Amino acid sequence: MRESRSRSNVLQFPGRGAGSSVGSFAPRNAAEVDPARERVLNAEWDRLLDLTVQACTWRDPESLAAVEDVLARLVSETTREWSS
Repeated sequence: MRESRSRSNVLQFPGRGAGSSVGSFAPRNAAEVDPARERVLNAEWDRLLDLTVQACTWRDPESLAAVEDVLARLVSETTREWSS
């Protein structure tokens, strides 16, 4: 059986400036990407998906709170990453 590996890509988006849809956000330079950190973030995104499925199944306050907690961390990290 083949081992499944998560892979991530960093896409280059238009920079800041007139006509840029990015606004006040800018992507990270691909050279700055830390593979270990990306694995941690990918695992957190995977956890969000798992918790969302559980919340849809159980529809209880605890499941929704778990989704909110992971989502809050991802919002914070994504905002920090894209605003520099």
